[in-house]
Amino acid sequence: MNASEHISPDLQSAYLLGACTEGEARVAREHLTGCNACARSLDQLRPARAALLEAAPVRSAPAHLKDAVMAEVRREAELFDAAKAPASNPAARPRLWERLRSPLPALGLAAAAALVVVVGVTGSVPGPLAPTVTVSDGEVDSRRAPRGNARLETEDGRVRLSVAGLPGPGPGRRYQVWLRTGERPPRSAQALFSVDAKGSASVVLPEGTGAADTVLVTSEPAGGSVLPSREPIVEVPT
Repeated sequence: MNASEHISPDLQSAYLLGACTEGEARVAREHLTGCNACARSLDQLRPARAALLEAAPVRSAPAHLKDAVMAEVRREAELFDAAKAPASNPAARPRLWERLRSPLPALGLAAAAALVVVVGVTGSVPGPLAPTVTVSDGEVDSRRAPRGNARLETEDGRVRLSVAGLPGPGPGRRYQVWLRTGERPPRSAQALFSVDAKGSASVVLPEGTGAADTVLVTSEPAGGSVLPSREPIVEVPT
């Protein structure tokens, strides 16, 4: 994948659902580290993924369900392979291509639907390639941000802080992220950010964030501070 290219919507969906191959997942992860456009696009898909996982009731799956679902996925994959190969019966080839007029989207939808069925029944994403995502909701100072909220989302070691409903940090100031561990003074996460008109922002935190106990956010001078100079407006456990 060239630096100027973007991840296709099919691969983005498959990556979020853990339905792509190991090679595809590696390509996606490497591309996302340097492409803000694709990272933003992926962030926009996360609420839909979370809704699918949270809305599905957790029940024990019938023993035959996964076998039946995967058999259907394999059947469609074999049909696609047969359509690409030279047909021994020329008359049969048009019928194959008629069924596979748009083969890749059809396979993508079939795989996604199969995965949603399994997730809905078992409450988990099958296979070792499913991304591990954990979410921690934080506390926001209700005096300064009555409608504020904050959360940390960790996926494959990548930690993202998302906030909404915060006031602006003040003239000549920015919000600064801190990491607190035990009784030691907070240390800077080397992350400064501002919020948009809705008080929202999303920032990727450095590696090692998960080793801290709590993520704090304070309003600091635009260049940042060595130690917090104001009370935190956000506290999120890791």
